[in-house]
Amino acid sequence: MERVLLVIPCFKERRRLPGFLDTLCPAIEASGLPIDLLAVDDGSGKEESQFLNELITRQRERWAFVRPALLLERNRGKGGAVYCGWDHAQDSNRWLAFVDADGAISASEIIRVLKQVTRGTTSGGEQQSWFGVRTGAEGTKVDRTPLRKVTGRVFALMVRILFGMPVPDTQCGFKIVPRNWFRTCRKNLIEERFCFDIEMTYWLQRHGVSITSIPISWK
Repeated sequence: MERVLLVIPCFKERRRLPGFLDTLCPAIEASGLPIDLLAVDDGSGKEESQFLNELITRQRERWAFVRPALLLERNRGKGGAVYCGWDHAQDSNRWLAFVDADGAISASEIIRVLKQVTRGTTSGGEQQSWFGVRTGAEGTKVDRTPLRKVTGRVFALMVRILFGMPVPDTQCGFKIVPRNWFRTCRKNLIEERFCFDIEMTYWLQRHGVSITSIPISWK
């Protein structure tokens, strides 16, 4: 069965990650979707990485789809953590995804989008990718502070003007891409921090992979 590898990049997420996993793992199990879950500690330090490793070990006792934690020795940035996780994809993983560890995107929203990907309700095959976007469209709700709302819109406008990106929100922390594209393009993905999403979007376009924007609720 073709599976999705869902990576959660973590940097000092002791406070937020446990609660997120407590909702996400049961939702994955209940959905029956072919998902593998991989948490990646992004060089958070000895105590934090030990905490994450113990947390994931406990989760693995309950959920067969949870993989052993990947613990990076040095901080690479969110993009670096995502890519290191995707480097561990197996041949059965047709799709590679990541979602932020803070739980801003609920488990139900994650499952809703992944159902569209894995059950063929979208088209495009191996030349298709999916980006969660925080636009408030299609009945979704985006709850953020006024300052974050303004800065997000300004940044999105700058990206659109400078780079002509085909999506309204390049920075949302939920994306799904084809594994074959990632393996082909891996050497080109050198940005590992804040702007890695923009570079990823650029190379998806260069390789002819279409990008579908999927509105999601976000808090």
